[in-house]
Amino acid sequence: MSPWKYFFDPDDPMLFAKQSDLDWVSGDYVANLPHPVATASEEGNGWIMPYRAVAERMVRDDPETVLALVGALFSWRTATVDQLRAGLCNMPLPAFDRDQPNIYGALARLGVINVGFSKRERLEHIRVPQVWLAVGNDRDYVENIIPLTGRRPWFRKGLAAGSLYGVRQHARHNTFASHVSLAACHDPRVQLTGGDGWGGLRLLDAQAQADSGANIGAATDVTILTEGNVMASIEIQFGTNRIKDKMERWVRMLAYSPMPRRGLLCIWLSSPMTHSGSDNFPAAMTAMSQLPEMAAGVPPVAQRMGYAMWDEWFDHGRPTGRFGEYIDVFGTRRSIFDPAWRQYTPKHVTGIDGIRDWGWRQMRDELLNAWGWDTGSWRFADKWRGGFYGFATPGDPTVLASMRGNGKDDNQQGKEAGDDSGDDRLGTRQA
Repeated sequence: MSPWKYFFDPDDPMLFAKQSDLDWVSGDYVANLPHPVATASEEGNGWIMPYRAVAERMVRDDPETVLALVGALFSWRTATVDQLRAGLCNMPLPAFDRDQPNIYGALARLGVINVGFSKRERLEHIRVPQVWLAVGNDRDYVENIIPLTGRRPWFRKGLAAGSLYGVRQHARHNTFASHVSLAACHDPRVQLTGGDGWGGLRLLDAQAQADSGANIGAATDVTILTEGNVMASIEIQFGTNRIKDKMERWVRMLAYSPMPRRGLLCIWLSSPMTHSGSDNFPAAMTAMSQLPEMAAGVPPVAQRMGYAMWDEWFDHGRPTGRFGEYIDVFGTRRSIFDPAWRQYTPKHVTGIDGIRDWGWRQMRDELLNAWGWDTGSWRFADKWRGGFYGFATPGDPTVLASMRGNGKDDNQQGKEAGDDSGDDRLGTRQA
């Protein structure tokens, strides 16, 4: 039984043909096709919308879907259409039709998104079920959809933040990260999850980022906010050869970020590709244990950082009862879902509605400050709401829809079968 609709295993060796990237069709290239009608009529190109005016009209007709899709790609950078449909996008999305242009072909024609295909398709002349999307390479083309979607001011602000723009050309890495987020957003113990577009260290804890000297552009791959107000930062690793500097950066970050302020943990999730040779996480953790910052804080940094193996969290892509567990710096097995973290984490965290309605809240504050008007009972236009794009939560309609009819997910089964991560003491089991 699949744990959610549109499920697939990102570790399927047939997806990437033993490579880390895809054959990308860049949006700025599609936007400048010299003969778009002829190109779209070629075999395999039926998904391209050849007519720019029609593409613009498709965007105007469905602005909320377009904003939700692009907003999700701001967060997760690169994801498959199925991953977006399964919960990473909080609006229903259509399937990718290779023979008829729909919203994806329209956005590519406008230069807003890039479309990626497995390299197996070109080499073996087959169709791989997954199709990947990423934000387009040319910012000007992405900005062009602003007037088509109602001139949403928050969208322009998002584009203005450099960390929210661009595509990482390591699609395999992002596909794995998106899968972790999908598992999280289908887990009832999670409040919300986001990708590295929203995972900048300065967004997680600006004060700690500045005090620790971390690069202002540094970001974590996946962020998970648990029901216990733990902010777990998940770093997906395909090797440990150059990991020392990243680990040291995170040690300093945690040392300067007290648990009651943000509830930060850092988990290094080892992909299946790292289980050999010099890629040795226990050795890396042993080296980190000598740093003086490991003893900082209550609980100490040594308990708040650790590693986990992909095959412990996932069984052929399905979340297991050990999803969220990790081995800390000194070898103790812990879980990001352990209720005992609650005594250290922030007592008050802005609710989902507070994040979703930030635009309305900003308008109310400005009217109060400028005119002294209490507009708490006023109703504002939806286009000023602010949006909730780039996060996924078990409460999103798209996630709930993807869970219906699929039975109980493996993660919940593992919890009921005796997952003891709920022990009221931290560090009760040795790895």
